[in-house]
Amino acid sequence: MSFVDRCSEKPLENIVVPNAVFGKNRTSMPQGCEHGVVVLKKAIAVEYGKSNIRINAVCAGVVRTEMAERLLKDNQSVEGAITALHPVGRPGTAEEVAETVICLSSGAASLVTGQAIVVDGGYLAQ
Repeated sequence: MSFVDRCSEKPLENIVVPNAVFGKNRTSMPQGCEHGVVVLKKAIAVEYGKSNIRINAVCAGVVRTEMAERLLKDNQSVEGAITALHPVGRPGTAEEVAETVICLSSGAASLVTGQAIVVDGGYLAQ
């Protein structure tokens, strides 16, 4: 089965950081790489759209994972600062990011392609 045949059966999603869609001081190298992923997704969406291939980038903000919990466990001031950055009052969960990917992969998002979907509790909306 060819790449096009395999990909036309279900959409392709990637998870990248929100830095991929905005600028920040002293992060040019990682931001350039993340932005490159977003632009590549857009190009692939245009190139393969007629083959029924949808591709999007999910830009996840701060997510409570095991690693994040270990880092924050002993530092309440950092946890409080991170929480304050989010208009929804908390960082996200891995399940919330996964739900976004599931939605984008479903027929409910059949017209969504070539997009960078930010899942960050409103952090970038400020």
